[in-house]
Amino acid sequence: MTKTAPTEKRKIIFAAGGKSTYPRNANALKMLREMFDVVEITSSAGGYLWRFPIAALKLIFAKKSGVDAIYLGFMGHPLVFLAKAITKKPVIFDVFISLFDSICLERKTVGLDSLPGKLIFWLDKTACRLADVVIVDTAAHARWFSETFSLPPEKIKVFYICADADLFRPAAKTERKGEFVMEFHGGFIPLQGVEHIVKAAKILENRPGIKFRFLGKGMTLETARGLSEKLGLKNVEFIEEFVPIEKVPAFINESDVALGIFGTVGKTFRVIPNKAFEALACGKPLITCQTAAAGEMLKDGENALLCRAGDSIDLADKILKLKNDAGLRRRLAENGLKTFREFCDFNERKERLAAIVLATIKK
Repeated sequence: MTKTAPTEKRKIIFAAGGKSTYPRNANALKMLREMFDVVEITSSAGGYLWRFPIAALKLIFAKKSGVDAIYLGFMGHPLVFLAKAITKKPVIFDVFISLFDSICLERKTVGLDSLPGKLIFWLDKTACRLADVVIVDTAAHARWFSETFSLPPEKIKVFYICADADLFRPAAKTERKGEFVMEFHGGFIPLQGVEHIVKAAKILENRPGIKFRFLGKGMTLETARGLSEKLGLKNVEFIEEFVPIEKVPAFINESDVALGIFGTVGKTFRVIPNKAFEALACGKPLITCQTAAAGEMLKDGENALLCRAGDSIDLADKILKLKNDAGLRRRLAENGLKTFREFCDFNERKERLAAIVLATIKK
């Protein structure tokens, strides 16, 4: 790739409603700082109710002379309006996720036709249309954003989530005699379909040694745990806590197989989740569901095993296939790690992100 870094670094403001430690923001900041003079405007306050006004005030009072662009990271929706109102600088909006998709379609927290639902749709659509460039995480997501919010396809750029290779990397596993461990870590949101993993555990409950370990908390945790208790499962363990991201690699590396997402909501089919990239980076065999987004990077039987969405029987079959075939596990782990390094090379990614920013500045 042709180097895009200018001889004299351009100056940009990075602002976001999400914390700077959130993986999408942290990764972008790490790359942008190598290519630009970055002024960071974020907050570590406990909730968005506080972080948004703090970030907004910082943005209002930030020195903007000499700034070439405003880069808005994860949860920057309200900041798009502010940035366009107080400056004529180009705005790059890493929208990452649609609030309408997450709140109304996936979690169904509010109805589509309710006033809150319509306001959230308007917020998504207008923020994306006001921004000069919109960044999303997969080509499948780019198509959905274009179709749903009537955005010109050329306005949307794809930038995969990936994972921090300095943090997520292969490590020796402590052998547990007779155990074959599945790991799932995440925020227990509907698109992850954790209930289908629990049902697969039921199917495999009499298979010696197969264990399922879940790490995290979230919306569907109680349902998943309740289902496990109802089914009387002894091969399932829930570790109900949020842990610092620095501790997640150890959890992954203590497993034999990493589990991705298995839900049936629309968003499942448009994303490649953090957990998939993190598993590949750790050199673990990955099982996740076959989707348009997954197909951008994963090939069944080559660098992952792909199963039907929402199908616990198919998932159980894939787990047994891996348990009984050490050669397949080794091949998927090796090819998965190669795939991660191909798609997530840090230097190539920072060049691509810089190219997006510089092209926006030059418009």
